[in-house]
Amino acid sequence: MGPIMQGVISNGIWWFVFFVGSALIALLTITHPTWATPVLYSIFAFCCFSVIFYAVTGHSLISKQKEQIDATNIEANVKSWIAVLGLASTPNNYP
Repeated sequence: MGPIMQGVISNGIWWFVFFVGSALIALLTITHPTWATPVLYSIFAFCCFSVIFYAVTGHSLISKQKEQIDATNIEANVKSWIAVLGLASTPNNYP
């Protein structure tokens, strides 16, 4: 399955979760109005803490440090970029 379908499937899952969650909150508001406000504030607080937790800890753990490019490793990096992009290269035979 390609990256296009993965994006479609993950977006579909998140829209489903969003609509089901919205429906449950609306149902809670109708059936138990006194519980609705604390539940909404709890969800909002959880989202805020999740963003803070990701910004403080998760981002540095998930992202990897990129290798520094200098004069000693430039040829190896260019060759790896060519391989990743699926391009062909031939050696230069100029004097």
